[in-house]
Amino acid sequence: MIGVYNQNFVSIPVVEVHASSMTIDASTGVIHTWSATGNETINFTGQAGNRLSLYITCDAIARTITLGTGVSASIVTFLLTSLKTSVMQLEHNGTSFVLAPAPTTLL
Repeated sequence: MIGVYNQNFVSIPVVEVHASSMTIDASTGVIHTWSATGNETINFTGQAGNRLSLYITCDAIARTITLGTGVSASIVTFLLTSLKTSVMQLEHNGTSFVLAPAPTTLL
């Protein structure tokens, strides 16, 4: 099947709706994208082996993203650059999601 990814997840992006507190469910897809129009706390659900790629586009004001429940990281707060898209990749280690490489900002 074309477009199939990890554990039969289709690589079609899931478009999320901004909220001050949101939950990303890894069972709905690998790629999640949305526009941050306010500060956010992102919570995660998933299982061992799940991978997530988050593409967050910031509006004209710099925004703060806080990683909430379901993730284990030494850095849990990120500042998004205004008018840029930031990318975060996470992988579930059997207990919780961990950040893969450091988050990056696309030009």
